[in-house]
Amino acid sequence: MFALLKFFTKKIDPETLEKKVIKAIGGFQKTMKRMLADKMILYYGLPLSFFIWAVEITRVFVVFLAFGANVDPILIGEVFIVASLIGMIPLLPGGIGAVDGVMILFYSSAGIPPSISAAATVIERLISFWMPTMIGFAILPHYGSSVLDKIGTTSISEEKTAKEIIDELDYIEDIDEEKIKPE
Repeated sequence: MFALLKFFTKKIDPETLEKKVIKAIGGFQKTMKRMLADKMILYYGLPLSFFIWAVEITRVFVVFLAFGANVDPILIGEVFIVASLIGMIPLLPGGIGAVDGVMILFYSSAGIPPSISAAATVIERLISFWMPTMIGFAILPHYGSSVLDKIGTTSISEEKTAKEIIDELDYIEDIDEEKIKPE
């Protein structure tokens, strides 16, 4: 797995990259343990997550129906999950290009005509990625001006303070994890 990551991130020191990946996996595991320990998160988060995925799959299904293609929603879900995972590879923001290409390729290989696969994918990406991005850029001057000011005026001492806070939160999570463990 690390060999694949090294291929995509040649500018980063391999040892540093490996440490970051291991830390990210550890953070994911801590979050999952906390979620399983707090049943309210599980009761509210899991159904909400399924609902959001169902709405996204339904959106893609409707786009295909608009082009006259009746596609199995399970196929859409499978392609959507694989494309989302490909989009997480940090090549470009939002997986631009990679997600689109994977979706077109998988839909076409599943028997959907390539012209319909390409058109439906482009429309779906316009709805799911480009439209929210453009809306975000449009409202950024109004709502994001204070955020941009803070980013532009961040000093090294503030960055150190943020790092210290993150380290402290990691320490608190470790303490909470010890409390959760059965004795």
